[in-house]
Amino acid sequence: MLQNLWEWLLSRVFGEGMASGVAVRGTEFLGKEISQAVHREDQEVTRVRLRAGESYTVVARPPATRRERKLAKSERSLNRKFEALNRPTKSQLRSARKLSRAQRRIGPATPVSKRGRKRAQKEAALGRRFDQKMRPSKQQLKVARELTATTNQLDASRAVSLQLARRKNRIRRRRTKVTVYD
Repeated sequence: MLQNLWEWLLSRVFGEGMASGVAVRGTEFLGKEISQAVHREDQEVTRVRLRAGESYTVVARPPATRRERKLAKSERSLNRKFEALNRPTKSQLRSARKLSRAQRRIGPATPVSKRGRKRAQKEAALGRRFDQKMRPSKQQLKVARELTATTNQLDASRAVSLQLARRKNRIRRRRTKVTVYD
């Protein structure tokens, strides 16, 4: 009934003919899309199979406070910076290739021969140089410390806000009993 009234109203607004039919179908399509966007179906988060005596608790986190948003933004920024600093540099890659080549060459050589000893010495020197190049810089260590501190502060802040929300929304009724039958 309502659908017929809607079609009649749209035909009155747009008139008769092919263009009005297209306009009616277009407005109906847009109406359906809008209603689907507004009235979304429930989304399944997880499936849990409970046994007798088990319980399952779902905790929804309260909205982030200004401090949490600021800390989260800082954490994302530090994370990007940390990842950028930890990308291997050209000299580190070059040193790794040289060390790999030296280790491949040392394999077939006998360790007692002159050539074998020379290759072993070269491999040891390249290994020390590689270790030196891979040592984290002061800036990397500083950013890692800042990132750890920021993450800890953010986790603590989120825990406090969750605790406050639990305390604020405490329900004064008996817990519902859930019976699970297998």
